[in-house]
Amino acid sequence: MKARELRKSARKAATERGHRLRKFTHLMGAGWNLTSASSCEKCGVEVNVYPNPAPNGIDIAGEAVSTNCR
Repeated sequence: MKARELRKSARKAATERGHRLRKFTHLMGAGWNLTSASSCEKCGVEVNVYPNPAPNGIDIAGEAVSTNCR
């Protein structure tokens, strides 16, 4: 999946849990793996997007997509 689609999907999942995500920033991961990250304006939990996850990895991870906003 493309990075833009993953960020859109992550934002949707986080919004459904009551989070309000900041703008995604781009970070460099392990070597070739470009990562995008954001955090909730209200409670500070984060979400990371990995467009090229490892074979046993996941493409969207973080508390913002797995827990409700506090």
